[in-house]
Amino acid sequence: MLPFYEKQTETNRVFTMDNLQFPLHLHPEVEILYVQTGSLIITIEQRDYTIEAGHAAMVFPHCIHGYNSNQRNEVKISIIDYQLFNDFAWIFTHYLPENPILAITDPTLKKLLEHALAPNKQPDFRDDFLIRATWYQIFALCLSQLSLIRRPEQLDFTLTQQVVVYLSKHYLEKITLTQIANDLNCSPYTISKIFTKKLGIPFPDYLAQLRLETAKRLLETSSLSVLEIAYEAGFEQPRSFNRSFMKFEKMTPREYRQRYLK
Repeated sequence: MLPFYEKQTETNRVFTMDNLQFPLHLHPEVEILYVQTGSLIITIEQRDYTIEAGHAAMVFPHCIHGYNSNQRNEVKISIIDYQLFNDFAWIFTHYLPENPILAITDPTLKKLLEHALAPNKQPDFRDDFLIRATWYQIFALCLSQLSLIRRPEQLDFTLTQQVVVYLSKHYLEKITLTQIANDLNCSPYTISKIFTKKLGIPFPDYLAQLRLETAKRLLETSSLSVLEIAYEAGFEQPRSFNRSFMKFEKMTPREYRQRYLK
């Protein structure tokens, strides 16, 4: 899954992920994550939560979040445009959950989630109505289980959010801390502190992980050579690409492609 911060036209985007790991990011939709097997750690607004199989997390719009895992897991993620559900729009824009983790013990909720997160092999315009109706019920059931607190009044993004959005748009380009600072009207020192203190990761590592997500997708789905993929993903040198791949994936790009294609 790639980093994103753009308005989507689809009502509902569904991803099935194995061994999910993804750096901190944000977007303007609601995100629902359902763990089917294993467990993982989700970080939301600088707080860590462990999600076990049979549990879900509801990430509200514009919340910085990321995923980390040290064991095998299988998860399904849906990203939903909440503005299509007028009855819930006020809640999603003015409140946050005290704890976003839900135990999916209600048989009705479990069945609805499995239906909403199932891949649709034969899209039909009528399916969109059914999916909306399903998510309407899911939102109602999930929100009834969550304890909500008022979202801090804030007309503009925090600088941390601006940095995350900026990187989501420019991570494939040649980019430096100084350039980010100049574009966001602050100092490189301030930007560096945001990465180490707020995002918990040095700038070079954060940028490398974003680029690696693009590289992994290309390794899985394209016939491009490893060298071509390195440049497509924003790496300036094949050496830095291979070094980053070994650091974060514990294997070479070629080994990753071979393992994925098995």
